[in-house]
Amino acid sequence: MTASVRFASRFSTHALTAFLLVSLFRGTGHASAQCLGQWIPGQQSIGTVRAFVTMPNGDLYAGGSTGVYRWNGSSWVILGLQGVNALANVNGDLVAGASGTGGGVFRWDNGWIPLGSGLGAVYAVTQYNNEIVAGGFFTLPDGRNVARWDGASWHSLSDTLMPSVRALTVYDGMLIAGGFLSPSPGTGAGAQGVGYWDGAAWHTLGSGLNTVRALTIHDGALIAGCQDCSERAYRWTGVTWQPLSVPGSYAWALGVFQGDLVAGGGCNCPTGPPYIHRLHNGSWQPLETVLTLNNTIQALEGRGDDLFVGGGIPNGWGIYRTTCPRGDLNADGLVNDADQVILIDVLLNIDDEPDHVSRADLNDDAHADGLDIAVFTACRTGGCP
Repeated sequence: MTASVRFASRFSTHALTAFLLVSLFRGTGHASAQCLGQWIPGQQSIGTVRAFVTMPNGDLYAGGSTGVYRWNGSSWVILGLQGVNALANVNGDLVAGASGTGGGVFRWDNGWIPLGSGLGAVYAVTQYNNEIVAGGFFTLPDGRNVARWDGASWHSLSDTLMPSVRALTVYDGMLIAGGFLSPSPGTGAGAQGVGYWDGAAWHTLGSGLNTVRALTIHDGALIAGCQDCSERAYRWTGVTWQPLSVPGSYAWALGVFQGDLVAGGGCNCPTGPPYIHRLHNGSWQPLETVLTLNNTIQALEGRGDDLFVGGGIPNGWGIYRTTCPRGDLNADGLVNDADQVILIDVLLNIDDEPDHVSRADLNDDAHADGLDIAVFTACRTGGCP
């Protein structure tokens, strides 16, 4: 099912009333079926995966210790380039940041093309003002750790972010950097783990955060994941950092799965797994309890009912999959009254949220319509087809 599914007009508001829907659903009673997720270990060793990116054409790429790979739907096709820490879509181009021998920034064009020289360990790559921006642990003649590519050479964006940058994103038109940052003489930029670039200099963004490993945007808000912060992840309110209290010891990876914020952590948890949690309806829910870790969750990428997970895990990657997605229109792991309300609203043209419309096509005929009611009834009683 895809978000582009459109429901047939023959079952739209003009032909299907709320009274008829309620009558059809009356037989479901108050049953509630549990849709448990499933962990599918990686069946192909591709080293430690540290980054994922989905390109505009829908292709998924993974990058890590042994190179960059493209997902063909069932396995990974290697594209080369080792020691990859970051992947990004920059103006439609696949761009990678690497460290170690041959470190730096590279662009894919039927082969890896190095972009300039002088950059050592690159841990983060993003697009800002239509240019590639790289962050990491490196020194240029005019600064260190953050630089922009003008199409011909690298230019440092100041030298106040030290000792290293681990994450980059763009929020509200500002370039945001997170990392292992300490106070800079004169400006204090980076003193609290997150800084923003105003076009001329870096400034701290809030206070209280240390060793930021991940940055993402969720529901229009900036989210930071930490290694050494008391609450692991935080949401920027525009004034201060609001703690999100992720279970576990730290949040090295952040992502979005079925509209929910997802955080991945490490193995320094006294009670063991789970290591992946989703923030759903204001509370954290574990996504797995049997995942064997060698080190940490370092990358997360949601694709429909699949969450791709990378890091120090068997074969470097795996998939968390919703095994009973039919009927679970709000992706909370249950098929119940809440999903029934969504289905009714979709069929009456009241709810046009793309994910809801897509999930309402329960019989996979490319239409969310009255024919999906029987399928929902079956899922509601635990008999998802």
